[in-house]
Amino acid sequence: MKISSTNTVSVVKGSNKIISSSEDNWNGLKKGSSIRIAKDQVFYEVASIEKIMPVESFSKSGQDHIVSIPIEDVQLFQTNDQVKLSYKEYGVSTIIKVLSPGKGFSQGDILTTNLGNPSFDTETGMASVLKFKVISCEGGKIKNVSIESPGKYLNVPDSVIEIAGGTGKGAIFELGYKVLNVRSFVERQIAGVGNDVNKAHLVLNMDLPRGVSDGKISTEKWKITLSSNYAGETNLSTGYEIVKDFAPHSTIPLMSPNSSNPDMVYNLGMRRIAKRLYDLEQKFKNLELG
Repeated sequence: MKISSTNTVSVVKGSNKIISSSEDNWNGLKKGSSIRIAKDQVFYEVASIEKIMPVESFSKSGQDHIVSIPIEDVQLFQTNDQVKLSYKEYGVSTIIKVLSPGKGFSQGDILTTNLGNPSFDTETGMASVLKFKVISCEGGKIKNVSIESPGKYLNVPDSVIEIAGGTGKGAIFELGYKVLNVRSFVERQIAGVGNDVNKAHLVLNMDLPRGVSDGKISTEKWKITLSSNYAGETNLSTGYEIVKDFAPHSTIPLMSPNSSNPDMVYNLGMRRIAKRLYDLEQKFKNLELG
């Protein structure tokens, strides 16, 4: 059977690796199958196949819907791929010291700050800011305070910040922060791929979350290792065909009745038969010499 996929692959000249799109499912594809890239005139033999989960660093490239990755990783991500973009967030871990107790506060007041670069909830659009609760105060001055919410920030805020809320003002805390254990992420689709000398640029179908400028991009796909290096020109996000059915007990390909290139499948089979005959002849010669 010959499969003409509507999905795409990427391959680099001189490499023996072919990378699928995230939409492909090559589960069950066998060693010895043959693949033809775009309009090439030759098939290449599949030596092995494995599922991969590439994870690479990204940075925002000017516009909120374009991210950049190292140019050497451009083969791993292609048009129409479904990807996850994750990013670090930081939250308050401890109140190191109350540097100034402020004035006008009451027990139970909820305190916060407008400083820092908070993460915004992708569903509600609300900023995830840190919050404190006044446990006790004396004459309007804070004595004890607890962390009500550590907040989520895209980079580490200043350790010394002014806090306000309720009926008071002027409180200054020294804070400690930590990286939150669970990374936030969004799912996007790659709408297009471009590159310059040093970077590959991935155009997303939607903007990054507000304030996000860097993180990790990942996907799931398949990798074919060829039995020989690819001799054609580099092809990114291009079409392909696979021959996956063989004559019994062999890797001689079978032609489908509606094959669009029967001569190519026939020639592939003849080359494999010729190689098999040659290998057998060499074995016989070695036996005779022995």
